[in-house]
Amino acid sequence: MTTLAGIGVHLPADGAILAGGALLLLGVLGSASAGRLGVPAVLVVLGIGMAIGDDGLDLVSFADVGAAQTMAVAALVVI
Repeated sequence: MTTLAGIGVHLPADGAILAGGALLLLGVLGSASAGRLGVPAVLVVLGIGMAIGDDGLDLVSFADVGAAQTMAVAALVVI
């Protein structure tokens, strides 16, 4: 629990924000290193997605189609 001016604050989205930031950092670092390796950055980002998704470590599950669509639309807005 984080304390802010002596008041305990716990946000339910803390873990999601941390995970999203870590994935974003991993994607940026992967894209930057892809140029040095001569590999298209899209392949590196897709590989990272496969590694954390159902095909790899199963950290992100796409069993909920609505949530997967919402994440995809949010990613397209960012792009």
